[in-house]
Amino acid sequence: MVDVKSDDGGKRLVIRIRKNKPPIPDIKKYKTCIEIKWDYSLQAAGMPDEKTSSAYKCFEEAIDELCWYNNLSFNVRITTGMGARVWVFYTKSYKEFIKILNRKLEELPTYPLNIWKYNNAALASFFLVVFVLFQF
Repeated sequence: MVDVKSDDGGKRLVIRIRKNKPPIPDIKKYKTCIEIKWDYSLQAAGMPDEKTSSAYKCFEEAIDELCWYNNLSFNVRITTGMGARVWVFYTKSYKEFIKILNRKLEELPTYPLNIWKYNNAALASFFLVVFVLFQF
């Protein structure tokens, strides 16, 4: 986890990032990057309020299956700060990922999510380089 604060202490950004490449034998098949963004109202230090943080926790618990080594997707980064929380995933199948995401969220409140899909092997390669750089 990386916790970045402005010199005056007024702004903060928290980044949870994998420091090791996931132990997935066919990792090159995970070429689709999915970014899920949830905006929030800025508080004094740039972090979400308690109600929003609790909602984030419910969301993350619901989608836990998509975060780990499930033969479909894995989460590489979660960033919180500057008015948004952003989850970044890699998947083999956007269609299957969205299908599971919708199923996991169907009994929860409607969340203000924006979802982007990037089918870019170069982008996937970038995150693989990040994994390598963070290996100690």
